[in-house]
Amino acid sequence: MANAPLRIALYPWITSIKGSIERIAELLECDAIDIHVCKDMPDWEQFDGAILNNDFRPLPIPRITYLTGMTVRRVLANPEYTRARLKQADHRGVWTNSNTAALVLRDVGIEASCHYRPYPVHVAEAPPPLPAEARVLWYWKPDWAYCSGLDEPILEAMLAVANAGIEIWVISNKGAPVRGLPEHPHIRALGRCNFREVLPQVRGMVRLTGDLDWGRSNFDVVSAGRWTFNLNAWEFPADEGVFTLGGPAGEQRYHVMSADSVTDAIPKIISLAHAQYDTHAIHRYASAMFEESRLRDRWQSEIKRVFQ
Repeated sequence: MANAPLRIALYPWITSIKGSIERIAELLECDAIDIHVCKDMPDWEQFDGAILNNDFRPLPIPRITYLTGMTVRRVLANPEYTRARLKQADHRGVWTNSNTAALVLRDVGIEASCHYRPYPVHVAEAPPPLPAEARVLWYWKPDWAYCSGLDEPILEAMLAVANAGIEIWVISNKGAPVRGLPEHPHIRALGRCNFREVLPQVRGMVRLTGDLDWGRSNFDVVSAGRWTFNLNAWEFPADEGVFTLGGPAGEQRYHVMSADSVTDAIPKIISLAHAQYDTHAIHRYASAMFEESRLRDRWQSEIKRVFQ
């Protein structure tokens, strides 16, 4: 007789981040797991376990907490509260949507592990060749919460990179091209773009934001074998990582480049825009980690390991 499927509750459903919880449900959908997105408080006795969405409440069943960037910031502001919550019976771990978040949480005594849950990305059979032009994407939009206090230095950095002869195509999640960019012949506003069309024409993407921002565009870019450049980010760790960075875990190899500040980022971006690098290594990592069937298999096996 076949085993009954695991009944797992996803709760609470929060309008502002509903896409996160629904993406997790999508990844876990299979015969072995009966997943329920709960908009109201469920009857916990009907479930084998729960994935709490940015929440540490005590429950009468086993549970894990999945944290996104904004909540990680709140946890870091009061780690003692979170450590106390984790001592409650049957709390089975903290999962995060970025490796950087897991590293900084472990640094304050909160055991956390990274479980990426990107939206579906296109992973081609092979990465497109690098273009001859020194051209980069730059993800930015004005009055962005993750760039609070950084707009002026970011625009100054953009101008410095353009003055070094590098073409910059500015993208965002807005349909129309953004306004307020420096006037420069090498700076062009695209707005929202089709990554499949644009990524073969650039060497990488710059996304300078505040700490613990790890957005969807990073996954799209590495899936084409291109680098992404972020601030204080230690992401996509791999033995054959293209870049070596120091960080909370010491010196390690990653498929993402990073700097401590916007000023420190400028010469590194200029250098990367001209550099030859191993696009195939980045693409192999993306294929193994983010190809949809592999991503689903990994999530499902981890949830079964935690709750069975």
